[in-house]
Amino acid sequence: MSDQALSTRKPHPDLLRVVSVFGVLFIHSGTHGATLFLHTDSAAEYALSLFLSMFVRFAVPVFFMISGALLLGRNEPLRVVLTRRVLRIAVVSLITFAVYYLMLGVHMGTLSLRAGAVFDFLRSVWTSPLVAPLWYLYAYLAAMLMLPFLRPLAQGMRTRDFVYLLVLHILLVCVAPILGTFVFHAPLSTFFSIPFATVSCIFYMLLGYAAEHRVPQSFYTARHTALLFAAAAASSVICGVLTWLVCRRDGATNEAAVTFMDSMAVFPAAAVYCGARTFFLRRSVSDRARKILSAAAQNVFGIYLIEKLLRETLEGIFTRLQPVLTTLPSCFVWLLACFICGQIIIWLLRRIPFVRKLIG
Repeated sequence: MSDQALSTRKPHPDLLRVVSVFGVLFIHSGTHGATLFLHTDSAAEYALSLFLSMFVRFAVPVFFMISGALLLGRNEPLRVVLTRRVLRIAVVSLITFAVYYLMLGVHMGTLSLRAGAVFDFLRSVWTSPLVAPLWYLYAYLAAMLMLPFLRPLAQGMRTRDFVYLLVLHILLVCVAPILGTFVFHAPLSTFFSIPFATVSCIFYMLLGYAAEHRVPQSFYTARHTALLFAAAAASSVICGVLTWLVCRRDGATNEAAVTFMDSMAVFPAAAVYCGARTFFLRRSVSDRARKILSAAAQNVFGIYLIEKLLRETLEGIFTRLQPVLTTLPSCFVWLLACFICGQIIIWLLRRIPFVRKLIG
């Protein structure tokens, strides 16, 4: 990246991308980390795993906040949105799904070269993301299709409108599940939905726009950041306690474990975003450090696409370390190795012009 481009590139989204992809890796770490609390007999491991599982749910919301912060303030013709945004993500999605489809077919011995194989692949993509972590591609593609509507909406909203939206989200996404689980023993009716407040990708894009364009720079102080992180920690503890109660009532199952995992993600997401923005507003960072951060951030989307392969390929690192370091430290080393190897692989792939154009 040229010095001129680096000088105009905001550094906090780069830091947020790197931090968030670590969160995604931990979310997908399964019994080695994110759902360790369902299987461990150690009280310390139980508490730490449960807390981290709730806190790191900021990862995907922050990705959408970054998109909202960077994209909703622009004004692009519909043609540009469809070609530069929508078409690019659609092509990336199809290529990624095709690779996984072929690999799964070879692994399971179900790969077929008959005439209808292409249709079978397209039908699979139509109905599901093939690999669970890739649901994000569907949500992001939907968000890009909504850009022409979200931009005038966000730019026309006043600060108090964003506050109202945040209150609605807290009531419907944070509070309602608690009432549904412990009071009414049934979820809130799907007929009562408020799309901008309850659809995660849309809400967090609008929240990211507000954080970048409506919240004054004077708000981004160490004191406010500390208060937000305190709220994030408190919400994670609350979600952890609620999850513990559900597991006691219904049994320690994966279904019980995820009941409240995402319900209060808005608090950690806001804290992490505010923390990154405050850091770069209050401190000067050398050009060298910014170049390294920018280079790492440019590989994050590619890492997300292959992180399942990275985790499975490098899982032996965890297996070897776990008897020595115990479970969670071994998990962190394993995920760090996934990140570093992902950086190298995506850096090499981005040397190919076509790939670089697709994944940024």
